[in-house]
Amino acid sequence: MNGQPNRLVAWSATLWPIVVPVAVLAGVVAVVSTGDLALGSVGVTALTNLVMVVGLYTFWGNSGVLSFGHIAFVSVGAYTSALLTIPVTTKAFVLPALPDVLADKETSFLVATVIAAVVAGAFAGVLSISMMRLSGNAAGIASFALLIVVLNITSQWKSVTGGLITLTGIPTDLKLWAAYACAVVVIAAAAIYDRSGSGRRLRASREDYVAAQGIGVKVRRERRIAFTLSGAMMGVAGSMYAHGIGAFGPNDFYMNLTFLILVMLIIGGIGSLLGAMVGAVVVSILEEVLARWEAGQSVASVSIPIPVGFSDLVLSVVLVLILLFRPDGLTGSRELPLPRRKRRSSEASETEPIGEEVR
Repeated sequence: MNGQPNRLVAWSATLWPIVVPVAVLAGVVAVVSTGDLALGSVGVTALTNLVMVVGLYTFWGNSGVLSFGHIAFVSVGAYTSALLTIPVTTKAFVLPALPDVLADKETSFLVATVIAAVVAGAFAGVLSISMMRLSGNAAGIASFALLIVVLNITSQWKSVTGGLITLTGIPTDLKLWAAYACAVVVIAAAAIYDRSGSGRRLRASREDYVAAQGIGVKVRRERRIAFTLSGAMMGVAGSMYAHGIGAFGPNDFYMNLTFLILVMLIIGGIGSLLGAMVGAVVVSILEEVLARWEAGQSVASVSIPIPVGFSDLVLSVVLVLILLFRPDGLTGSRELPLPRRKRRSSEASETEPIGEEVR
């Protein structure tokens, strides 16, 4: 009987940090859905960015190992989903040399997204066997090399990807609420992983690698699990990206998108799921406002003429200011705290020895 309240407290601590942000996000989506199609498209893009940031956080935030290559898994997910959903008649025109195993296949967005997540996750899992042996600068360089390799493959594999040309014909059937549902599933998966024994052991290795190994944590295994899971999340984001805009090329998944997602996570707070969500939303809004001003449009009846490229400068300045004055991000890399009356019980449950989790 005594264990039941403890389990309820544990589940409250797991759910509370995501229930409120997800509910607030639902309110924002409801407001955006009442606007025009252009605003809805902006909302889909923002939710896609959010899924990418959460996917990157799941590995980087928990392991402390910087990765420049996660956008490669977005590319894998995008091409996988696109090849499965482009109408068969369109494939014959756009990709005439496509192998028969793909040329005659046409699925729905949901099925393609699940397959994209599996393919990207499996790709990440295979790579993790060798890449997770690295730490520090070596891991960062290896992940950047991965990004370059995937870019070259997608640029040169003309029979499957179309090469450097823009791949078109992808159904733009990702609606705002469907994108929100995808984001909620990924956020929930990240939150459950955070509270799992594997997630806690990985964060222990992030704080003190040697001490974590000393109490029996198999750091490489825990990193591989997080890397594989984050790769699958990026695959979901890739499918959302493909069906949100309907056309893309290999260069869409390179440095610009990598920089944007890194900035979002750093500004929000690398060490928390809440930080990933806040950073994605804040930077997406800022980027859209600046992009509209660059195009000469007004935002909320305010029109500020600014030169093209000014938005990148603003994001860079904001990033530098965050690193200087709030290195833990806007959220301080903290999750949303429980209500005051529950906080003491949840804090007691959080202080369980890591050694017991390992057993």
